[in-house]
Amino acid sequence: MLYMLLFFFLVSCTKDDTNVIEEPGVLRTIEFNISQNGDYTNPIFNSIQAELKLTVSKENILSGQNTRLWDTTFAMRPIREYPPIQTPTIILKQFDEIKESFENIRVSRVIRYLDGLNQTWMDAKGESANFSRPIASFQVRI
Repeated sequence: MLYMLLFFFLVSCTKDDTNVIEEPGVLRTIEFNISQNGDYTNPIFNSIQAELKLTVSKENILSGQNTRLWDTTFAMRPIREYPPIQTPTIILKQFDEIKESFENIRVSRVIRYLDGLNQTWMDAKGESANFSRPIASFQVRI
């Protein structure tokens, strides 16, 4: 009798998952505009090099979990080899299945500089993508 009562209690407490409505994912587009930050013709820039790392991730705002969706690295190269501001390199990346009610797209960029004396310094920035327009655009100036 005790087993039967326990079985009845366990069966009656199970949840019916058929009422769960899955939120449809949406497509999000990120655009990076990569270029020099200014005029690098001055001889002071002869020995300056830069490396660029870009990352796009998805953040669950309920749990705080962060999942990398895409990343790339532009290897260390002379700063003058990056495109001028008038003709930037444009990278478009699309990500689908983003759940708007609890997921946020985050973008980060890290620029590491190296000079002729082998001194390094970094510039890093991370931010949430704003989708008030169809494409969230990010300027990356090196």
